[in-house]
This record gives sequence, structure tokens and C-alpha cells, in this order.
Amino acid sequence: MSSGLRGFPITTAARALLVTGAEMAQVAVAFEVYDHTRDPLSLGILGLAQFLPVLFFAVPAGQVADRFPRKTTTLIALTGLTTALFAILWIDRHDVYFVYGLMFVLGTLRAFLGPALGAMLASLIPPEAASRYSAINSMLFCIAAIVGPSIGGVLISAVSADFVYLVSGFMAAISTALMSCARAPAAEAGLKVKVSFATALDGLRFVWGQPVLFSAIAMDFVAVFLGGITALLPIFAADVLQVGAPGLGVLRAAPSVGAGIMALWLTLRPVRRRAGISLLVCVAIFGLATIVFGVSTSFPLSLAMLAVLGAADMVSVVVRSALLQVLVPSEWRGRVSAVNAVFIGASNELGEMESGAAAKLIGPVAAVVVGGVGTVVVVLAVLWAVPALGKIDSLDTPPK
Repeated sequence: MSSGLRGFPITTAARALLVTGAEMAQVAVAFEVYDHTRDPLSLGILGLAQFLPVLFFAVPAGQVADRFPRKTTTLIALTGLTTALFAILWIDRHDVYFVYGLMFVLGTLRAFLGPALGAMLASLIPPEAASRYSAINSMLFCIAAIVGPSIGGVLISAVSADFVYLVSGFMAAISTALMSCARAPAAEAGLKVKVSFATALDGLRFVWGQPVLFSAIAMDFVAVFLGGITALLPIFAADVLQVGAPGLGVLRAAPSVGAGIMALWLTLRPVRRRAGISLLVCVAIFGLATIVFGVSTSFPLSLAMLAVLGAADMVSVVVRSALLQVLVPSEWRGRVSAVNAVFIGASNELGEMESGAAAKLIGPVAAVVVGGVGTVVVVLAVLWAVPALGKIDSLDTPPK
């Protein structure tokens, strides 16, 4: 086994443990913020507080990931995340502005962690196995995203939010210790990329020069920005479905259940043919499942729809990850990962702001339904504007 593949298990295990703890903390933060304010917009601001640092720092973070040893950058960011998670215990969480400030700090650390860890993981995967290893990595991520919210919701109800933050901090500390034991390939020790304003935009120029890659990333951004409902789950748990904190944890975990099942399927049966049309269909399914969730008043049906949209989103994740692996040379991965992080951060956290504002204006149900309809419209627009995306066949070789 190559040195890269020997580093893959411990690196992915550390990442999965970190995600588990972070998801636990996210459930607790969202539950407490809505419980204290009863204002949908406060949940949107929570997402905005995590997105702004990604917008501000993702580009320089990409340069850091390509200029300095990626393992070192990863460990520094992980240490900061661990400290911040423990710090939640000591702030006055009844004052949401303290919470927003700490979320900004967490977002800043994630902005530097994402490109470095993403590029490090990509360097551990052989190009010919990009689709399979992306599915394995995504499956482990999904397991963490299932376990974290579920345990977090139960512990909030059974013990306290403080206990959730304590556990999440310890899990981040263990993740940091594991990552310190990982060995990155020698080629990734430090790449001599000149740091300048010109190179700051290199990643964006590279992505823009790859129409298929750009359209796949942009479609996911718009779809999740419009159809993302994570920020509104505390409202649905408390006011629509009336299932409380344990139900909120299950709702947060449901998309990851569907995504985990799909990731397992894709690990056993990787996408080998008709990858482009599969991507487009699954993003459309994401939008349709969002619409059904929005109008549902049944807890089982809502869970089912969240699982369906999670499974559909997983196909998008795997296809885009494989395209990044196939199309992006190693020396570009930090900067391109930074661009990808901005798009992902914008679609998730900025999408949470959009969801919170829309819910305040037209109500949570209407906000979700309108977002789902918008997602379907976006798929049709991309299919018309970039037909090459739908013509992608194999993920093992670069698209023509």
C-alpha cells in the first residue's frame, strides 16, 4: 500500500470525529438561539456569521494551503476549533451577539481548515480511484453527520446544552491528536506557490476556465442556496411538527441518513456511466423533496423527504468531488479548494440567511416551498445553458 493510502484512513477518521462533534454543537447552538429569540431571522444571522469569514478568508486560505505544509495548517486550525468549542461554555449564550461572534471565529478557522484538509485528502487518493474514494470519504462524513445531530438532540433534552459543548470540544481534541499522527505524502510537505494578489484569484480563474466544473459547482451553489432548509429545522421541530429537541436532532440527522445510504451504494457501485445526467436528475430530486418537506405536517414523511434530499445531494457531492480530483492538478488544489469552499459556504451559510429572512417575510412553509421550486428551475436552466454537463459519461477520465 502506498504511503498516501496509508494516511487516508487516519485522516478520514480524524475528520469524521471532528464533524461528529461539530454537528453536535451546531444542533445545540441553533436550538438555544431559537429558544431564546423565537425569531426565524436570528437563525439566518447565525448562518451569515459563519459564512462571512469564509467569504473574507477563503482565498488567502487557499494560498496558505498551496504555499505551506498542509498538515501544519490543518493542525493549527484544528487546535483553534477545539479551543473555540470549549469557549462556548464560558460565554453568555443568552446574548445572541456573543454567539454570533463566536460563530464568526469558528467560521474563520473552518475557512483555513477546509482548503488545507481538502487538498491533503485529495493527495492521498489515486486519480483512477477518485470516484470510489470520494464516495468512501463522503460516507464517513455522512455517518458523522448522522451520529452528531442525533446524539446532540438527545443530550440537550436528557442532560444539557453545556454537556453537548463539552463533549464536542473533547471530540475535536481527539481529532487533533489523530491528525498529528497522520503522514501526508512527501510531495505535499510544502508547495512553492508565490503569494500575491494575482495568485489570490488563480483558483477562480482556473475554475472559470473549466466550464463543466464551474457549472457543476455553480448549480450546487444556487440549488442549496435556494432549497437549503437546515436553518429552519428548529422552527419545524418546535412549531410545525412539535417534536422538541430530540426531534430536532433526528431531523438534522435525516439528510445524512439518506446521504450515508447513497454513499455506501456509490462505494459498492460507483458512478461509471451517465454521470452528468445523474447529477442533474438528483439535483432536481433534491428540489422536489424540499417542496414535499415544506408542505408536510407528518413527522415520518418529513424525515423521509429529508433522507431523499440527502441521498440526492450525495450524488452531487461525489460527482463534483470526482471532477475536482480529475480536472485539478495537485499544485492547484489548495486554491481551487478555496474557491469550492466559498461556493459551499455561500450555499450553506448564506443560504441559511436567505432561509431565515424568507421565513420571517412569508413564513417557514412558504419559504421552503419557494426554495424547492427555485431549485428545479435552476436545473432546467443549467441543462439548457451548459449541455456539456449533461453529456458527461465516465468520472474516471477528464470530460471532453
